[in-house]
Amino acid sequence: MRMLGTDLKRWLPKLALCSGIVLLIMLYAKIEFVRELKYLGIPETKDDCGTYLCYLFLGSHEFIKDVYPYEVPLVLFLLLALFAYQIAYDPIRDLQKRGQQIFIRCYSQGIWWFEKCIWLLLNVLIFFLMIYVFAIILTGNMKSVPDLQVVDALFGIQKTAEAGEWLLYLYVLPVVTVFAMSCLQVVVSMMTVPAGGFFTVLFLYLFSFYQLRIYLPGNYLMMRRTILLHEKGIEFSEAFPIAAGIALISILAGTFYIKRKDLI
Repeated sequence: MRMLGTDLKRWLPKLALCSGIVLLIMLYAKIEFVRELKYLGIPETKDDCGTYLCYLFLGSHEFIKDVYPYEVPLVLFLLLALFAYQIAYDPIRDLQKRGQQIFIRCYSQGIWWFEKCIWLLLNVLIFFLMIYVFAIILTGNMKSVPDLQVVDALFGIQKTAEAGEWLLYLYVLPVVTVFAMSCLQVVVSMMTVPAGGFFTVLFLYLFSFYQLRIYLPGNYLMMRRTILLHEKGIEFSEAFPIAAGIALISILAGTFYIKRKDLI
C-alpha cells in the first residue's frame, strides 16, 4: 500500500485548488437556487441540504423536438468535467518512462493496478464528501431529504417517495456512477493516450444529456431523469447494477491489459 500513500500525498496539494473551484461552482448554483425560490415565493427556511442537492443534480430534460431543446446542465457538467480532469493524468504518469521504477517497487503490475483502483475510489469519495459538506455549509441546514413541497413547486411534479429512496438517488447512485466512469476513463487512457479517457467520458456525459437511455450512465446523475422526477425515468434497481457492471468490467479489463503490457 506504499504506492497508495504516495499517490494520496501527490494529490493532496491539488485538493485545495479543487475544493476552491467546487465551492465557487456550488456558490453559483446556490445563488440561482435562492433566486428560483424567491421567484416562486417559497420561504428561505425551505432552503435545506437535500433540496439544494436535488437542484444541483437536477440535470436537463431529454431532447424532444419542438418541446425541449438540447441543453447542457452547466453546473453539473462543470463538476463532472473538473473531477474527470483531476484524475486524467495521475494514473498514467506511472506508465511513462520516469515512472517505470515504480513497478520494480510494487513487485507486480497487478498490485499497482489494484492500488490505482482504490486510489480512484478514495478520490470519488473525497470529491462527493466535499460536495455534501459544502451543501450543508451553504444552506446551513443538514436535512438530507428534499422538501417535497419545494420539489413540486420547482419542477412541477409531485412525487411521494420514501426518505430512503431519495438517499439512494442523491447519495449512493452518483458515487457509484462516477466511480464507474472514472474506472472506464483510466482504462481507456491506458489503452490509448492520457487524453483519450478524459474526452471519452465527457462525450458520454454530453450524449447522456441528449437522450434518456438506460445504457447512458450520465442519466443516473440527473434527478430529472430518474423515476423520482420522471414518470418513465430510470430506477435505482436498473441503474445500480449497470454502473457497478461498468466498474467491474473496467477493472477486469485494466487487470488483463496491465498484466500483459511490457512496462519495464
